[in-house]
Amino acid sequence: MSAVPVLPDHAAPQPVAGTAPMRDMTWRREISAAVRVTAGVALGGIAGGVIWGLLAPAQKYFVVRPGRGILVTGEEQHPFNGIAIFICIGVGLGFLSAVLAWRWKQGRGPGMVLGLLTGSGAAAVVMKFVGEGAAELHHPHTDASAVDSIIIVAAQVDSWAVVIAQPLLAALAVMFAAAISPGDDLGVTRVGQPDLLPSQPPAPPS
Repeated sequence: MSAVPVLPDHAAPQPVAGTAPMRDMTWRREISAAVRVTAGVALGGIAGGVIWGLLAPAQKYFVVRPGRGILVTGEEQHPFNGIAIFICIGVGLGFLSAVLAWRWKQGRGPGMVLGLLTGSGAAAVVMKFVGEGAAELHHPHTDASAVDSIIIVAAQVDSWAVVIAQPLLAALAVMFAAAISPGDDLGVTRVGQPDLLPSQPPAPPS
């Protein structure tokens, strides 16, 4: 039975110097990218809400008796139109935020994707509340209850399902951008980072 050779200490595999600091730096970079992208995208929901509040059509009701009114003819499609406008604005913001986030090459990675999806969901919720408030200011509600009068009711987002449009489009856009990226590293540019593996010594002359 042959003896198993024992490698000397200097021949045993050694951990790569600087791996732990590099891992810590990577985590900090990903967290920073997630926070920055989330905040930036969520703030875009404020602008989207103001735009929706100005564009969403209000509904007019004809008061037939105190406390009761009927919808004026031709106003039936206004709730659908308001939802459609909301979805269009959300889709546009989702696509724009994905493009802007992807152009930040040094931030590409899991943190950026997480921040994009989280920020898009938050932006859609912000757009709903800000939009409804802007619509109330644009079409102030009248409490007139006199018979034969017309009252105006500002548009509202009655369904929470529409808030998924923005994060869904943002996810599809960033997935498409990653799929067509020519490099395995998604074109990420890292400045000032040392190599994880030590350089190989030159081969001896033959």
